[in-house]
Amino acid sequence: MRCVQCCRAPDTRSLFVYLLACLGPPRLCMFAALKKPFITATVPKEPRPMKAVWKGTVIAESDQTVVVEGNHYFPPNAVQQSLVRSSEYSTICGWKGRASYYDVVVDGQTNKDAAFYYPEPKDAAKQIKGYLAFWKGVQVSP
Repeated sequence: MRCVQCCRAPDTRSLFVYLLACLGPPRLCMFAALKKPFITATVPKEPRPMKAVWKGTVIAESDQTVVVEGNHYFPPNAVQQSLVRSSEYSTICGWKGRASYYDVVVDGQTNKDAAFYYPEPKDAAKQIKGYLAFWKGVQVSP
């Protein structure tokens, strides 16, 4: 099997590199991270208001979200800042950069690291700089 992202044409690499990198079950090989990402951000042609809700409380609401990899990223001014608290947690995405996290706090209950954003994203993700996305049980819907 080949890498699910980059090894669609083995003749573009030497046979040796192809054998090392791309045989085996479908997966990402060592070259996938070097390629420009095939996923891009989109803004719906007809924006509709999206809401991020946890424990029945609206955390964010906007018709100006940006969709990346299926996640709606909310503009910073659309987020109820009183409901998010900075976290020390961070992760790294190969094409977006370092993600920072917020805890979501509603009625004294904390959903740890349930919101994330990219304060200084790589060029490929510059359109989501500072925008927040949610996970860990936060429901995002129209």
